[in-house]
Amino acid sequence: MPADPRMLPDSDRVSPQQLHWCHANRQTRSRTKPLGEAVAKLAQSVSRAPSGDLAIFEAIRQMIDDPFRRMCRFGGVRSGEVIILVDPAHARYHSTLRTRWHLPLWEHLKRTCRGSTIRRIHFKPGTDGVAF
Repeated sequence: MPADPRMLPDSDRVSPQQLHWCHANRQTRSRTKPLGEAVAKLAQSVSRAPSGDLAIFEAIRQMIDDPFRRMCRFGGVRSGEVIILVDPAHARYHSTLRTRWHLPLWEHLKRTCRGSTIRRIHFKPGTDGVAF
């Protein structure tokens, strides 16, 4: 028998107690799931979760009036900043829009979207985004 235990065959390095413990504590096949199933389940649960942008969009849409809908579009949320895009054709109303809607929208979003961090509301010219 070699003096170095690393040189022994695998079966000689494991005691009967260790084999008994491994057999008693092995995981059955019914408890393991393929990784693809776990990833698919996670992706499905994430896709069903409400988006922060969507919640903010819906909160704004519930509050605004028709002139706001005609002139503005939702530009998304970036780093806690809600972006409202004002149509350049109506750019002369930009400051009026901001003074009329900034504070009411801010207070409404703070009340209704508690899970989202909203640092500021930014009105800027643009035609991209989603119509309210």
